[in-house]
Amino acid sequence: MILVTGGAGFIGSNSVLDRLAESDEPVLTLDKLTYASEIEHELGWEPAETFETGIQKTVRWYIEHQDWVAHVQSGAYRDWLQTNYAGR
Repeated sequence: MILVTGGAGFIGSNSVLDRLAESDEPVLTLDKLTYASEIEHELGWEPAETFETGIQKTVRWYIEHQDWVAHVQSGAYRDWLQTNYAGR
């Protein structure tokens, strides 16, 4: 699995797309979304999580769900994708 930080920006998102085109390896993208400060200011929106607590919860989830991680790493999901999305 590849971890890409800053994957929502122009360079990061294109790096993710390039990687996905070259490999079947899963990609996890994390982004602090610093442009969200404009949303916070203009709309009064506040994120439910800080970047730090979001990372902590994400890492904890992966540690607690290692069976899911192993399933994804095995490539078994490809059969499901082929069955459900082939030919679309």
